Amino acid sequence: MGALGTNGVAVLLLIAFVQYQLRNGRPDNYYLKYRWQPSACNLPRFDGTDFLKRNRNKRIMFVGDSISLNQWQSLACMLMETTKPVPHYNSYRTGAVSTFTFLKHNVSVMFHRKAFLVDIVNKKYGRTVELKSIHGGEIWDQMFDGVNLFKNMDKLVAYEMALNTWARWVEEEVDPNKTKVFFQAISPLAARRKCMKATRPSTEATREPEAQVIVEKVLESMSTKSNKYYKARPKVEVHLLDITRMSQERDDAHPSKYVNQHTIDCLHWCLPGLPDTWNNLLYAHLIRLYTW
Repeated sequence: MGALGTNGVAVLLLIAFVQYQLRNGRPDNYYLKYRWQPSACNLPRFDGTDFLKRNRNKRIMFVGDSISLNQWQSLACMLMETTKPVPHYNSYRTGAVSTFTFLKHNVSVMFHRKAFLVDIVNKKYGRTVELKSIHGGEIWDQMFDGVNLFKNMDKLVAYEMALNTWARWVEEEVDPNKTKVFFQAISPLAARRKCMKATRPSTEATREPEAQVIVEKVLESMSTKSNKYYKARPKVEVHLLDITRMSQERDDAHPSKYVNQHTIDCLHWCLPGLPDTWNNLLYAHLIRLYTW
């Protein structure tokens, strides 16, 4: 299993998550065999050794909910496969941050669980989404836009406000000379009836999710304006990891009913599986954007 750090449980949970579809009786394995092929170019095949060399002495952090966890688990597995037959890594968890460090190249692949873009705080009138604040939070009762309190607010309106708050935080806090930022696009939720029956990718035409339109709008606004908070610093360019279309076609790649006898999961993704392609896309972006 490699050199475990202070908490080997992280590795054991990771391996269990990867294997449960087959262990729980999924009869097909076609979902393991598909590779995304863009229409206008070829993706480089993922090379874990090259990935580690390019990111020597660097930290790669996934920040987000269980979908970001899905992608982090995928990348950790892909890199562990690279370091066989004797993988040398440490695994540990500190608070909300889980880390795999690959020792030969001193590359840390980290996951920080943050389910929401903005803060959720306890108020005397209940748990409240602070659409103008970003630190941490969980479930809410109402939303606050800095002036008004809303019991019911259009979720897409709230999402755009929250995303703009996140964008301002990035501009204020991130130094683009030291840190590169990627934003994972919308991961679609499959219809339960399709998810339970699918064994092949879908060929049905799909519409872009409304939330994805908002993501593209906010990121475009970031790319076309200078950094108003630090004039001497270049603007922070956020790179969109556009996984939406390819994921919409993969109803077959969800765990479905093979999680356990009580759960049908049409939100997350099997591992190995589609999140490996997301990381291949990330690898291609890194090759294209940056030279080491």
